[in-house]
Amino acid sequence: MALLYKSQGKYQQAEPLYQRSLVIREKALGKDHPNTKTVRDNLQALQAHLLGQYQVLVKAIRHHSQAEQLGLQAGDVLTQYNNKPILGMSAFIYGRSLEPDTLPPQTLKVLRAGKELVFLVKPGKIGAELQEQAP
Repeated sequence: MALLYKSQGKYQQAEPLYQRSLVIREKALGKDHPNTKTVRDNLQALQAHLLGQYQVLVKAIRHHSQAEQLGLQAGDVLTQYNNKPILGMSAFIYGRSLEPDTLPPQTLKVLRAGKELVFLVKPGKIGAELQEQAP
């Protein structure tokens, strides 16, 4: 359930489930077990999201894509979509997947070389390979 909440961007709801899962695994499997470590790593990544310690970075642009037409570039950092902060790659992708095709273009703010740029993004795939990274 925690993974589902995280993928939907519901980080506040996912955190207590990860914490509970970690306690259960530590008791059942021990602190050094690989499954316990995975849950601990997931919890730490989630908490980093909550603290705004991860950025969504454009890793690559697909040819003939909306991203290429808009002028997005590898290295751009996605900061806001539809005037809301982008808190993680999964939440951004999931949120966009729920948008109807009839939705008007939405604003996407990015940082490029310290400057904020604004793009109008249509519904559907953007055509950019994204990754999360620590700032």
